[in-house]
Amino acid sequence: MQTAELQVFSQAATGVEPLPPSPPDAPVTETGLIATGNPSTGTADDATGVTATAFKTACAVPAAPAQGADGWVTKLPDSFGDGAHQAQVRSDIATPYDFDLYFYDESCTLLGAAASSAADESGTIPAGSRYILTQLWLGAAVPFTLTATDTR
Repeated sequence: MQTAELQVFSQAATGVEPLPPSPPDAPVTETGLIATGNPSTGTADDATGVTATAFKTACAVPAAPAQGADGWVTKLPDSFGDGAHQAQVRSDIATPYDFDLYFYDESCTLLGAAASSAADESGTIPAGSRYILTQLWLGAAVPFTLTATDTR
């Protein structure tokens, strides 16, 4: 199979009009409650714990009680795996908490992470991403909002 692209760079060309850019993707927002923190996350290259293990074992969004035990898995639309989207997780509680984000492809292979000492976390969703694991490193009964947006 062959594909081709036609580009015209002439002031004299007529009848060639560029297509308008596609509209940005609508944001994906998910809210939930994560029951307990898992401070062992971050000691290895990949996330650990109840939610992460259930997710990576089945390579699917886990059912309760694993979903929300110490993390939360969000499945992204196909278009969000282009490297031009951003994810942010936050909470508005007064007690201490710390979220980390882990990005996985369709076969549940880790592609990247956004994990710092900040309570809330954000980062660019790596190309090829299909899932985001929001992992609670510190805290208990922490409500969260994860928002993934198009950066175009």
